[in-house]
Amino acid sequence: LNPQRILKEMEGVFNHLTTSLSLKPSRQVTLRFLIHCCCMVERIVINRKPLQMSLESQPALDVRAFSVIKSAFQPIEEAYAIRLSDAEYFYIYELLYR
Repeated sequence: LNPQRILKEMEGVFNHLTTSLSLKPSRQVTLRFLIHCCCMVERIVINRKPLQMSLESQPALDVRAFSVIKSAFQPIEEAYAIRLSDAEYFYIYELLYR
C-alpha cells in the first residue's frame, strides 16, 4: 500500500464523517482514527480478514450515524476490493463517539 495515498483517503473519510455527523473530535481521537483505519485497511488487504468480535446488542447506537460511517467507507472498500465487517464499523463508531 502507498502510505501517502491511504492517509489522504482516510483524511477524506474523516473530514466527511466529522462534517456529516457534526463532530468536533480531539487531536487524540483524530490520530487514533487515522492510525486505526490505515492499519485496518492494510490488515484486511494483506490477510483478507476483517476484525471479528462478538457484538452485544447496542441499544444506544445512533443508527443514522452508523449508516453514515458505513457509507463513508464505501469508496475505500471499492478502491481496495475489501469488505469491512460490522465489528470494524462498530469499533470506528465507538472511537468517534466514546
